[in-house]
Amino acid sequence: MNQFQQWIPMARNALFLFVLLPLFAEAQNCEKFKTINKESIGSILIRDSNSQEEIVDRLGVHIKYDLIWIDECTYILFNGNIIEGGHQYEGNKTDTLRGQITATKGRWYEYRATCNYNEFVSEGKVRVQLEQGRGWLSKG
Repeated sequence: MNQFQQWIPMARNALFLFVLLPLFAEAQNCEKFKTINKESIGSILIRDSNSQEEIVDRLGVHIKYDLIWIDECTYILFNGNIIEGGHQYEGNKTDTLRGQITATKGRWYEYRATCNYNEFVSEGKVRVQLEQGRGWLSKG
């Protein structure tokens, strides 16, 4: 068996891994989570195409951010406006939060959030009840 014949099985495996396997992988669909209302015990999050509001009763905070999607699954929150309470959260106009939907499956998505003003990192998994193109947080 010459050297060329030895490489043929490895070339077939590489073809499968790099060309065919991605065709079978489930595509990440972030679109259905871009507009969402999430309500859980003591907090509400409302996200539409250009803003996000967060209301946290236990902290007495209501903040609204401008929002821009920078790719299919990543968005930036900026221009935070404190509507009620939470003045300890006031920051600079250059402060931004970066949210990224890292995985989706059915009504679930996983996220990672970071900011540009400290080393804050938040990661989690959210179950959403989808209704009429909007997402509602499902308790449970």
